[in-house]
Amino acid sequence: MIYSVKRKAFLLFLSAALAVLPLQAASPARSFVSAQGYEFPANEFSLSYGRVSYPEIAFTIGGVLGAGLSFGTATPSKMISTGAINLEYQRFVHRIVAVGAACSYEHYIMRFDKAAGTDEDGNKIYTEGETNHHDMVSIMPSLKLLWFNRPHFSMYSKLAAGLLLHFGGEKPGANVAFQVSPVCADFGGRLCRGFVDLGFGCQGLASAGVRFCF
Repeated sequence: MIYSVKRKAFLLFLSAALAVLPLQAASPARSFVSAQGYEFPANEFSLSYGRVSYPEIAFTIGGVLGAGLSFGTATPSKMISTGAINLEYQRFVHRIVAVGAACSYEHYIMRFDKAAGTDEDGNKIYTEGETNHHDMVSIMPSLKLLWFNRPHFSMYSKLAAGLLLHFGGEKPGANVAFQVSPVCADFGGRLCRGFVDLGFGCQGLASAGVRFCF
């Protein structure tokens, strides 16, 4: 059952990633000229890894609150996140504006151990509880605003909002997905660049990765 849910979540994530490719194929590759007069490729494909996403924060807070409301009968013994794996395609439609789509995948593991009495020193003894697996897939249209641009370094802000699909528990669920990254930077050559995004949302408080420009 867990394998089936994971497989469905991965296939959905992969399908969402592939779905952004027709956006690029719809029109020929071209370049754009920045406000400073530099010429750059108009298309970007990014792969990044982020930590402390808002689904991870929500699960962690929920686990701590759940343990507190159990009044000592249960304790969270395992709360593990894989971090957010992010794919994104964007195309410049103006010298400072790019639009596209982003998708993210994250897996979360949570286990509560149950109280089973005390030892001879009065310390609580817990028995291992059931381990729950949760898969989150977010699919979001995105907008990027470029506010500083040079051949080997640029800074920008990014907004994205869409759908967050949750696989785990009794049945799949859906919620709002978003990412607000006010301070971002990329650096490198014309066709391949590294980047760091700082913000809040499904892609994490901080994410870093590689960007291919064409």
